Amino acid sequence: MRKLNIPIDTRWELLVVNNNSSDHTEAVLDKHADALPLRRLFERKQGHCFARNCAIEAARGDLLLWTDDDVLVDPDWLTEYVRAAHRWPDAGGFGGSVAPWLEEEPPKWFRKNWDFIKGLYVVREHYENAFPCPSELSPVGANMGVRLPIAKMHRFNERLGRVGATLSGGDDCEWLARLSESGIQFGWVGSAKVEHFIPKERLSEDFLRRWFNGAGRTSVRMDGTMPSKTLYGAPRWMWKKYFCSMILDKLLRPFRSRLWLSSFRRHHMMRGMIDEILAPTKPKSS
Repeated sequence: MRKLNIPIDTRWELLVVNNNSSDHTEAVLDKHADALPLRRLFERKQGHCFARNCAIEAARGDLLLWTDDDVLVDPDWLTEYVRAAHRWPDAGGFGGSVAPWLEEEPPKWFRKNWDFIKGLYVVREHYENAFPCPSELSPVGANMGVRLPIAKMHRFNERLGRVGATLSGGDDCEWLARLSESGIQFGWVGSAKVEHFIPKERLSEDFLRRWFNGAGRTSVRMDGTMPSKTLYGAPRWMWKKYFCSMILDKLLRPFRSRLWLSSFRRHHMMRGMIDEILAPTKPKSS
């Protein structure tokens, strides 16, 4: 952020939401406070969406840009969004490019299946600008913007999204769907670029397992389940898909093929859906 090129006629501030963290966040902010127009916010309720809504409540100005604490922004990141906001006055929001920034070279099976799994790492490597946003692209929280009056009217759903170390999600998709239903159009600002850090522990089967499990939980929170006969508290059809995909996962694992990864995904998503249904307390579907 200290390397950002700020347009001469633009005033900006950097909002940092400390979401009840127990690390050295405050020390990092102290280090940079004199060099940046920094405004600290604190949100005690744990969860990504609580933190985002805290930022929306406090934000001022015309345009609210989002990024994350594991992202490196390009020096022209803010400038490109400001240009797009002036160029496309009918756009209510914007999305930008996200390139992977790998801590180390991933395993061979991971590279072979990259096109299948890169969406999990919010990769958006499309560098052209366009309005409206192309249908094959969707903004992601690591790099997007929205006009502030729209953000004030459309808060994030606090029943969704990351909470602590859990990998539940769905908050971006649900938020974007609500904006689209309201007739709000997005522009694609491919020239607003960031790099998303991917640590070595995320280049693993264990991370994918936890991510797919979280995706299964999220799908139940967002969409619920169809009424059906149950077995041990969960729908019978869900148990059937779970066991079938688990067997296929085990059989295909030695090949590490696309077919294996598809069954692996289904296996752990089904497990996540069952876990969410059987959880003692779970958020109601919105």
